[in-house]
Amino acid sequence: MYTSLELQPLTIANGGSMSQRKDLSAAVTVAVMNFEKTLLVRDLKHANPQWKFPGGGKEPGETPEEAAVRELHEEAGVKISVDELVLLDKEMRKKPSRHRHFFFGVDIGEDSFLSRGLKKFGETGEETKVVPLDATPETIELEQQLRLLKKLRAV
Repeated sequence: MYTSLELQPLTIANGGSMSQRKDLSAAVTVAVMNFEKTLLVRDLKHANPQWKFPGGGKEPGETPEEAAVRELHEEAGVKISVDELVLLDKEMRKKPSRHRHFFFGVDIGEDSFLSRGLKKFGETGEETKVVPLDATPETIELEQQLRLLKKLRAV
């Protein structure tokens, strides 16, 4: 199990409200698979919604693992535990702000996505769909996401 790093948070106002702050020290992406399928989401509020793995920013006081569990539940309704996560990769990004990006994977094995709480639309408005692991990069936003799935299969 990956041991969380202590990160120095950089916070900004979310949506212009100073009462809700986002921690920009880290972001997370979560690749979830079972058998030969994976879960994707897309934000329909976005001007050009693209299919991608669930993920988002870490909130103040959260570890990257806790953020991954929360984002997956908020965006798709899927429930996992921190202990199920496998750290697949991490990198430092400079845009839009300097932060660490953590890529996690979880293999739910024989469980179905529905048995883990999958919803058609997440709490934050994302649409969900389950696709075969051999989906083309046109279906999945980033080529890197396919590489992450290959890493998860090897674990």
